[in-house]
Amino acid sequence: MLNSSGRVAQTTIKSFIGLDKFERVNAELLPHNEGKSKVSSILKKDFSESIEISIVTGYASLDEILKAVNEKSDSQKMKILVGNEPSIGSLTTVKSSPRQLSEELKRYWLEQRSISLTHSLVLLNAYRKIESGEVKIRINSATKPLHAKICMTEKIVVLGSSNYTKPGLHSQRELNSRFTIKDKERYESAQNFVDGCFEQSEDYSNELLDLLKQLIRKTSWQEALACACWDMLDGMEGDDLLSKFNLNNTDLWPHQKYLTIFLKK
Repeated sequence: MLNSSGRVAQTTIKSFIGLDKFERVNAELLPHNEGKSKVSSILKKDFSESIEISIVTGYASLDEILKAVNEKSDSQKMKILVGNEPSIGSLTTVKSSPRQLSEELKRYWLEQRSISLTHSLVLLNAYRKIESGEVKIRINSATKPLHAKICMTEKIVVLGSSNYTKPGLHSQRELNSRFTIKDKERYESAQNFVDGCFEQSEDYSNELLDLLKQLIRKTSWQEALACACWDMLDGMEGDDLLSKFNLNNTDLWPHQKYLTIFLKK
């Protein structure tokens, strides 16, 4: 079907059956961020049903890492290996020393980025878990740059294109593969790869704790209230918000209606 400009019209058979090709992809087998599917939702469910969690990611956002650490239960073991941080400049180049990378990570987060979780309970809880050794944080020390993205438990492996960042887990066009320990050969191969990556890494816990200390500061009650509201609302769909407080969309002020639309994105 052509529109007035001669281009193929966007209204396709999807208008009649409510699905497009992307939404037909089974997110349990191939986790993606199309439609209502989110890679983060698949990982959150897999992590919640597991005892041991390993995350290997070439690129990670600090706030997503802190969320994962915060959500870890006391009975779970977690280890995280990062290669690099996303950057607007020099961090994208390969570094010869992980210590050099560590210093640039600090400058990047403290000087160039605004961290949404800076004054959050999430940050404080993650700090406690890292400091106590509940969560192991390591950084790539191999001469070969780390670009792999693997999340693994004692039951499930998810690997593919998603970095452990908000875009990679929530919004970018990504495609990953998900399989269980029943696929013995693939699972054992993935385990060997993950073990190899951790063997060629070094502890990053102290450096990260030092960074988090610098991010924790006293704040006004207004800022603290705003952060608490964000932590409560983060990840909540607009419809969930309305039902939680027994609200109808017609009862809201215009700016409140905008918030529910924003949460549905």
